Amino acid sequence: GTLVGIMSDGLRTLLDTTDVPNMADQTLRYPAHMNIMKEFLKSGFLSDVPISVKDCDGNLVNIVPRVFSERIFADDWKLGEGEDEFTVFVVRMECVEKRGKSEVVYSTLERRDKKTGATSMSRMTGFPCAAVALLLARGDIGKAGVITPEEIGGNEKYMKFILEFLAERGISLTRTHN
Repeated sequence: GTLVGIMSDGLRTLLDTTDVPNMADQTLRYPAHMNIMKEFLKSGFLSDVPISVKDCDGNLVNIVPRVFSERIFADDWKLGEGEDEFTVFVVRMECVEKRGKSEVVYSTLERRDKKTGATSMSRMTGFPCAAVALLLARGDIGKAGVITPEEIGGNEKYMKFILEFLAERGISLTRTHN
């Protein structure tokens, strides 16, 4: 169906570590999700500012609307047992080279692991982190301190290991170059 793209903040260090003039990061959601979130925001349900309300005995207590909302909806918004869910990941890069413009696209569609029950998002975020942690633990990454994702991604040896690590767990990225 139709999805709505909202600007998100996944670029982080790329803004400072690359010389790319135009970048955008979007999260895709169903249109109804966006409408619900707009109403929650407008109505104050996502506010972090405490408000006073009366409890069952008539005493005033302070609550944080966002915390209250999360607690009320936590059970209803959980995925059901065996309910399918997915993560779509697409990175599209337009490259300007001497021979002209080209486009490189990396993409994957990841679903919940039926054997383990692990969600697609936990697999898409957790497995790359685990692969890098393994590289660090084995001493393959000799640098100490802050290591940006761009440094990892720019190293062919690290990326080969990470992509193989993901593939062993059923996640593969498709690369196209036009």
